[in-house]
Amino acid sequence: MKKKSMLEIVDDYIHYKRDLGFVFGTSAFDLRSFAKFADEYAFGMPLTVTLAIRWATTSQAGNKRHICLIKALKPFAKYLCTIDSRTELIPGNILGTCSTRAEPYIYSETEIVRLMETEAYNPKRKQCNSTFSTIVGLLACSGMRIGEVLALQWRDIDWDQKTVIVRNSKKLPMRLVPLDSSTMIQLLQFSRRWHGEKMRTGDEPFFTSPDGGFIVYKNFRRIWEQALMKVGMAKKHHGKNPRLYDLRHTFACNQLLRAYKEKRNIEATINMLSVYLGHKSVGETYWYLTGIPALLELSGKRFEDHIKNQRKKSTS
Repeated sequence: MKKKSMLEIVDDYIHYKRDLGFVFGTSAFDLRSFAKFADEYAFGMPLTVTLAIRWATTSQAGNKRHICLIKALKPFAKYLCTIDSRTELIPGNILGTCSTRAEPYIYSETEIVRLMETEAYNPKRKQCNSTFSTIVGLLACSGMRIGEVLALQWRDIDWDQKTVIVRNSKKLPMRLVPLDSSTMIQLLQFSRRWHGEKMRTGDEPFFTSPDGGFIVYKNFRRIWEQALMKVGMAKKHHGKNPRLYDLRHTFACNQLLRAYKEKRNIEATINMLSVYLGHKSVGETYWYLTGIPALLELSGKRFEDHIKNQRKKSTS
């Protein structure tokens, strides 16, 4: 029986994981890159730590890239153990930590309003400016990723149920995003203003570029940076522009802040927020939370109240 090449095994693994609902992006490219390397330099040999490091460090992108390449191999090595007992598992952080968390910029409500009200395009391009404003507003009030919003289709919006379907999310094949009535009203007004009264249900883009197609991320990001300059927010965050992605961080922090103000159960709030944002684990949600002053103040006050209550119980 002909022995399978590493590339054939990798393709089997990718198909297997995708059948389970996993979304492969650059990791699929990286795994195939390793497979080609292994087939060329060690055909028929098992995956070993030495081979993995040898492949990863051939990249000219620097140590951070080497670390991320090794990380991409770790789950594949576990899978390969079930096929080839000679496979070596890859130890954690063998080349160091893969990534560090960039400090997010938490937008104030005033800053979001200013960005929505600015004419990011030429004032004559009213539909483009309206599109930009509506996208920024949707990002701020839904916590959706910018890629998810730009990929939104007419069929993804359920006007009656007040929900949006996010297809091919980062780690899920699909998820539902409930929206507030006020948000749905704004989307409906946007729709009627530029597309008429008739509701569409097809796979056409809801937010369109000037040529009528889907908006390309790099083009929207360029307009975003122009808007930051117009409202005086360029280079405001440690000498860098606040990111579009920071609107998702802002949403998460604001939801937790609201829960503290309303004296809700914080653990339950974070669990619900995790589901809403489309995370597979609560740990991913904590990545989005930042100790902004208002949040620290309220959490500190709740802790103080808890200590006082415990002291009263112990003395009673």
